Amino acid sequence: MYLAFRLTVICFLFSSFLFSQTAPPKPLHLEKDHWTPYTPPTEFPEGVEVYIIQKGDTLWDLAQKKLGNPYLWPQIWENNKYIQDAHWIYPGDPLIFGKAVEGEKISEAITEGEGKEEEKVEERREEKEVKVEEPEVIARPVPLGNDADMYCFAKITEKDESFPFKIIETDDPDLRYNLTEAQIVYINGGSAEGVKAGDSFLIARDEGLLKDGKDVLGRLWTLTGKLTVLCSQEHTSTARIDYACQTIERGENLIPYEPAPIPAKVLPPLEATCYGEVQEPHGKIIYSKDEVISMFNGHNVIINLGAKEGVEPGTLFRVYRWMPDHSLRIVLGRIGVLSVHNRASIGKILEVNKEIQLGDEVELEKK
Repeated sequence: MYLAFRLTVICFLFSSFLFSQTAPPKPLHLEKDHWTPYTPPTEFPEGVEVYIIQKGDTLWDLAQKKLGNPYLWPQIWENNKYIQDAHWIYPGDPLIFGKAVEGEKISEAITEGEGKEEEKVEERREEKEVKVEEPEVIARPVPLGNDADMYCFAKITEKDESFPFKIIETDDPDLRYNLTEAQIVYINGGSAEGVKAGDSFLIARDEGLLKDGKDVLGRLWTLTGKLTVLCSQEHTSTARIDYACQTIERGENLIPYEPAPIPAKVLPPLEATCYGEVQEPHGKIIYSKDEVISMFNGHNVIINLGAKEGVEPGTLFRVYRWMPDHSLRIVLGRIGVLSVHNRASIGKILEVNKEIQLGDEVELEKK
């Protein structure tokens, strides 16, 4: 019984071996002095070993002989792609061992009977030498502020300018202060005064004259919010507060809302040293949001330069401070102008090297 079992196993293994073999490639043709179904190369790159297959050779045995490990036979096949079936190699066909110049695989340097191998290696060498240019970095303008900077800080007008409309009442007669978003309010202007549904107004508090020392530059209004008219009667209108920047009170003024584009600018790097003569025009910071003394990035300010000095939205100013002996000045940061009055401008601190203070000087950044 044991003998029968052994014979069964042997027959099974032998039949498995037979059926696992692939059929030999066809048809054969005479290649110089031997028969082969393949189209072997006839020219080879310099620096490689060319071995002619002998009767009885297998890729397994040659891998052991040439590479020291029979399991590396796929490497031989990889470098000799003209062999279509690794189970069938033919005496007289060449096998290439080693690597071509510049470390490329031989299989990459040789194609099946197409062109000269040296030309293809040279083409690849030229391709490698082609320099890939880095894409050009294009500096793009960036907005110098946002809606809050434009409509929640301040407005400068002529010193004698006033506005006829005010908030006169709310839908809650007991509520005089702390009016907020979505609050219904009433204003002292209606259809007879040209007010209609859909009109928008900035809510503003009169802060009095804007001064630089004794010099009057205009009138300053603190913007506290915005409202939109829902409907109008003959001499009054009903409105809803769209947003509140800070506390809104009854009696505050209404300035017609005129949307303005937020200026954008390409911002060059801000250096802290190596500046020569002061650039014109030059002035100083005369007012800051919430009247704080020390300021950093994002703070809104007013400078004493305006359209009269050629300032326009988008103008950039460098902020600096002189040392006590006035022999050296320190660059503190950068201001971008958002809106311009005749003799003053509203801006935003965009960058800070050191703390900026009320009264620090500014100079025009050259383009």
